Amino acid sequence: MKKTFQIFLNDRSKITIDATVKSTLETNIKVHEFFEQDTILCLLLSIEHDQLNTLLDLTKMSQYPYTLIYFDNYFVDRYYFAAAAYSNNETESSFFINTQFKKILFIPSSFRLSPSDIDKNIEMKAIEEKERDLIFQHKVFLDGYGKFPYVILKTGYAIYMQIPIHFNTKGDFVNYPGTNIENISDELLANYDKDKTSELHDIIIKHCQWLKTKIEAAKNREARICLVESPEIGYYFDIDEINFTDSIPTGGTLVTQQNKILAMNANHYL
Repeated sequence: MKKTFQIFLNDRSKITIDATVKSTLETNIKVHEFFEQDTILCLLLSIEHDQLNTLLDLTKMSQYPYTLIYFDNYFVDRYYFAAAAYSNNETESSFFINTQFKKILFIPSSFRLSPSDIDKNIEMKAIEEKERDLIFQHKVFLDGYGKFPYVILKTGYAIYMQIPIHFNTKGDFVNYPGTNIENISDELLANYDKDKTSELHDIIIKHCQWLKTKIEAAKNREARICLVESPEIGYYFDIDEINFTDSIPTGGTLVTQQNKILAMNANHYL
C-alpha cells in the first residue's frame, strides 16, 4: 500500500513524500527483503509485535544508503519525529541496528532530508491523493514551478533541479524563477499549445542549447539537461546530441534553483 505523507520542517515549510507502507510481526527483520519485493524508494515500516526490541538487519543495504526516521506513534495514524539513524554501511560486512521504535520511515540518503530539520512538535501527516495534488499544485504555482515546458538538470544521485521556462510576450518581462524567452507572440503560443513540434518548439530547443552552454560555463563541467514539454515528451541534451524520450524524469528529490525542496518521490509537474 502506498501513502503520501507531509513532513513539517523547523522553518515551517513542508515536504511531500510518497512511501510504500508495509507491516511485519518479525523481531529480526531483514530490511533488504522489503525493497526486493517491489520497486520502492521510500518505505514506512510498521512493526506490529509486542516485544520491546527489534533487530534491523541492514547488511545487504550497502548499495542503497538510507536515512531511518524513527517516529513515536502513541495514537493511530499520528506520527511524531523522535530520532534518526543511517544505513550507510559501505561494506558487505554485517550491519545491525537495534531499536525500540515501531514506526520507521526509510528515505534514500540522496534525498538530502536532514533529520535535524524536522519539526518534532508537529506530527507527520498522511494525506489523501486529492489533497496532495491540491497542496502540491498550490505550492508550486506560487513559486512558478511545475508547468510545461521546463528544464530538468540532474545535480546529484536522484536529485533533480527544475528550471521553469517563461515566455515573454510583447516585452512584458516577468521576474519568475527560471529562464525567459523573449518576444513570443500569442500566435506562436497558440500553435505550440496545439502542436509541440511547431515553430516555438524549435525556438525552445535553441534556447535550451544556450542554457546548457551557460550552465557548463558556470559549473566548468558537462551538464546533461532534459527539456520536458509534456508528460510524454522530453528531449535529452547529451554532449552534441538531442534525443527524444517519452519517459521524462520523475521521482527523486525535486529542488528549485535555490536548492529548496519542492517534492520528493513525486511527479515533477502539476
